[in-house]
Amino acid sequence: MCAYNEAPTVSACLHSLLSQTRPPDEILLINNASTDETARVARGIPGVSVIDEPVKGLIVARERARREAFGDVLVYVDADCRTPIFWLERIERRLERRPASVAITGPYKFYDWDFMGRARHSACGTIP
Repeated sequence: MCAYNEAPTVSACLHSLLSQTRPPDEILLINNASTDETARVARGIPGVSVIDEPVKGLIVARERARREAFGDVLVYVDADCRTPIFWLERIERRLERRPASVAITGPYKFYDWDFMGRARHSACGTIP
């Protein structure tokens, strides 16, 4: 997870990852030059590794996460989302069924969006 000034939302997202039916192998939070309490909040959650990235930018933060991760499969989620409880299990199942896949997306919900944002997002494709 890459996060910039997400102190109000990061805890809920991290706990949604920790509650998965298929536990994550690791959870990395890239603290992307935050000026709020994002890193402190994340460091207070057992099972989360916080890496400080001083250069601001999502591409920089995602690349830092890629370099720091030890797994073969990387799963990115935004700090203002909550993942459904079966999210990682379904991703793993999809990759097992289609081993040539290089990318999979969805579903997750932005819980701070207004009605129109949620409506547009729910119209997107999801993992069956």
